[in-house]
Amino acid sequence: NAQTFNEQCRSVAVWLADIKKNALIFDDDPGYTYNAIVTNQVNKEQISRFGEFTVIFRCDPIEVNL
Repeated sequence: NAQTFNEQCRSVAVWLADIKKNALIFDDDPGYTYNAIVTNQVNKEQISRFGEFTVIFRCDPIEVNL
């Protein structure tokens, strides 16, 4: 469903743009959060063609205990 795909893309874009409220938490280190910013752009065509994309974060070197 194209509408669902577009809504999902927008949802991911909003999360990535608002990363300060949605701190970065790694699956293998769930007790800590990191302040991070996205350093690359996610291309919607890449997502639709390959079904996946890469997001590159720049993190502060400080982990915050949850």
